Amino acid sequence: SDVCSSDLGITELRLQLGDQSGSIIGVVVTRDGTPIPGAIVRSRGSNAFLPPQEDPRMVVAGYTDRAPRSAPARSDASGRFRFDDVPVGEATITVAASGWAGAVAKVNVVPGGTSQVRVTMSRGARIVGTVRDSVGIPVEGVTLVARYHTFATRFAVTDTEGNYALENVE
Repeated sequence: SDVCSSDLGITELRLQLGDQSGSIIGVVVTRDGTPIPGAIVRSRGSNAFLPPQEDPRMVVAGYTDRAPRSAPARSDASGRFRFDDVPVGEATITVAASGWAGAVAKVNVVPGGTSQVRVTMSRGARIVGTVRDSVGIPVEGVTLVARYHTFATRFAVTDTEGNYALENVE
């Protein structure tokens, strides 16, 4: 950086920031390596928690207490996805796909580079049960919620017999 001043008390500051982003390419697969197409993939960087003077993006953007997130991507027929302009540092990749338990992976994003990540998904657990009132009568219409990893939520509503099933829970 250069700092120039004049006799008039005017100071000019010139900053030249290096490349502070990279790309992530990845693939979403089952435990046996079969691609999972159509998965919703999100990337969330973690370096926004640094004080503003340590994070060059804050020069323009202003301080934030939330890590930057990219727009969601969808895995293609080969299970592949890509994110560009991801802030440098550790990024968290979260994946959700119908019929599968949510998955999370970490990847280190390097300046100007392309980092690779493989996200393996598995079938989730099935939680079943019956909701009854205090005298043992089944209760219809109760909504049950299972929430985890802050990105995935499963819902179930009890039937006329009070039965429910939460599918693909981690």
